[in-house]
Amino acid sequence: MARSSWASHLRGVLTEKSMEMKSIGILGLAVELPGTKRRNSDWPDTFSREIIARQRSDLTLVLTEEANLDVTTQAISKYSGDPFRGSVERRVLATEEEISDLEARAVKKALEVADTQAGEIDLLIASAAIPDLLGSGNASAVHQKVGLRPDCLTINHDNQCSSALSSMILARSMIASGACRKALIVQSAAYSRVMPYELPLSVNFGDGATAAVLGSVSEGRGVLGSSWFSDGSYHKAICLAPREGGNWYSGHSELIANSLDPARAREAIGRFGAMAKEAVSAAAEDAKVSLEDIKYFACHQPTAWFVELCQRTAGLEHCKTESTFAQTAGVGPCNVMLNLDKGLRSGSLRRGDLVATYAMGSGFTWGAVILRWGR
Repeated sequence: MARSSWASHLRGVLTEKSMEMKSIGILGLAVELPGTKRRNSDWPDTFSREIIARQRSDLTLVLTEEANLDVTTQAISKYSGDPFRGSVERRVLATEEEISDLEARAVKKALEVADTQAGEIDLLIASAAIPDLLGSGNASAVHQKVGLRPDCLTINHDNQCSSALSSMILARSMIASGACRKALIVQSAAYSRVMPYELPLSVNFGDGATAAVLGSVSEGRGVLGSSWFSDGSYHKAICLAPREGGNWYSGHSELIANSLDPARAREAIGRFGAMAKEAVSAAAEDAKVSLEDIKYFACHQPTAWFVELCQRTAGLEHCKTESTFAQTAGVGPCNVMLNLDKGLRSGSLRRGDLVATYAMGSGFTWGAVILRWGR
């Protein structure tokens, strides 16, 4: 074939592929939670009284800045007398259980919902907030447990609580480029491993895994736009560190959820609403849609008040939304997927709905994805 003929043929193939991959969205979504429940009654009464006292002190510190005396104050103050901050129970891993086991089960469920075989997956992006092993992410473990092809591109991806959205953005780009046809993204949290009962924050977090299959969808469906922001000045605000402080390799004691910069952590809380507004507005602009047209809001949920705060400040009060915080507490990178799943189960989220998703993660990163639901 002549060079010009090959060039014409190649342009035709690329054009067909671009048209085929123009709309990329979620083909299947699944949730997997541990069987063990940790209920509020599992904590002693003395713990509850101490936590209420600490919360009032924390609220005073957080809300002293005049800039914070807005919807953030209203949202947080609702739970000032509740030692469990709006959570009722949370799921926790059994001692012998690995979080990669939950990830693999979530992936298998998502494949079934998507009517997709493991051999069709070209890309796996795994985001474990607390992996089975330090220094060895869970991606390869999930790959083996699910039985993906040896040549499936397998990536460990860590943006902590915002990982589901950044994974979706990356997977969409890979599919759109033609590098792969179908992708799996899986998220997990095993916070019970780093949240001893006596820690005040232990009531806010649980364990679980979520997964989604992404691929080509009908024109006009799937991901329409996204936004992403980072601010490394909050790098030490929330992290895993020894009780005494210092880096994880200091060796003083076990690693727990901690802050090496409490002042910046409190400052970040004051910015939560503004971050949500910034990300959702930018994603809507990228998607070329109006906020008024959005029907459903799926939000991160590190606290009971976070969804309400973000929905109000982002201008999405008219949207339907769901939260699983009372039943699962916060499950890190799984939260957005949990609330999409609950919306599907309750009927709040329907095929054809315009959806805004928002999450933020320690580090700090925050972003939003706008999509039209359905295949």
